[in-house]
Amino acid sequence: MKKILELTNQRSKSLEEILESLAEVTKNVEAAKESHTSAAAADTVVDLAKKWYQVEVQDSMAKSKKIGYAEACRDITVILNQVLSAITEEHQKLQEILEEIIDAAEVSNPEEKGKTSDPLS
Repeated sequence: MKKILELTNQRSKSLEEILESLAEVTKNVEAAKESHTSAAAADTVVDLAKKWYQVEVQDSMAKSKKIGYAEACRDITVILNQVLSAITEEHQKLQEILEEIIDAAEVSNPEEKGKTSDPLS
C-alpha cells in the first residue's frame, strides 16, 4: 500500500509539473501570438514603399493639375488682354467720333452753346 501511495504521489506531482509546464507554454504561446500580431500590424518596407508610391502619384497628379490650370490661366489672360485692347480701341474711336459730332454741332448751331444771334440779349 505504501508503494501505491508513493506512486500516486509521484504521479500527482508529475501531473502538477505537467500543468505548470503547460501553463508556462501557454503563456509563451500567448506572448508569441501578441508579439507576432503587433509585428504583423507594423508597416514593412514594402508597405511603406506602397504608401510612398500612393503619395507620389497623388502629388504628381495634383502638380499636373496645377500646371494645367496655370497654362489655362496664361492662355485666357492673353485672350482677355486682346479683348480689353479691342474694347479700349473701340471706345477711343467712339469718343473721337462723339467729339467730332459735338464740334460739328457747335459750329453749325452756335445758340446751343449759349450764343444767340440777338446782340441785345
